[in-house]
Amino acid sequence: MDATTATLRYLDAAAVSGPLGQLREFHVSDKRGSSLGKLTGFVVDPAARHVRYFVVEVARWLSKRRYLIPLCPAILEQQQRTVRLECEPGARKGWREFDDHLFSRFSDDDLIDVLFAKQRQGL
Repeated sequence: MDATTATLRYLDAAAVSGPLGQLREFHVSDKRGSSLGKLTGFVVDPAARHVRYFVVEVARWLSKRRYLIPLCPAILEQQQRTVRLECEPGARKGWREFDDHLFSRFSDDDLIDVLFAKQRQGL
């Protein structure tokens, strides 16, 4: 893992749920409504309390690939079970393929960091 990804963690969409259910069941579209793929997770910086990327699975004929989409404004559309990204259409050029080996999984320790980071800084 290189220094740029050392503090980042992968959070599976199946671990994120709320009144709308688990986010793993959501599809992703662009602001025009065109399908981009299926939401599979997020890359987060726990210490900074920031989501950095959406992880989206794109299915092609006989293959599936996951991509990192830089964080941009998004709207949850409950009826369509879709996350609509309000990114510029040309932003696809900036997507990188997601590599499981570059990111540790979000852990209980990361959750503690998220919940108590400000208190720890004051020590």
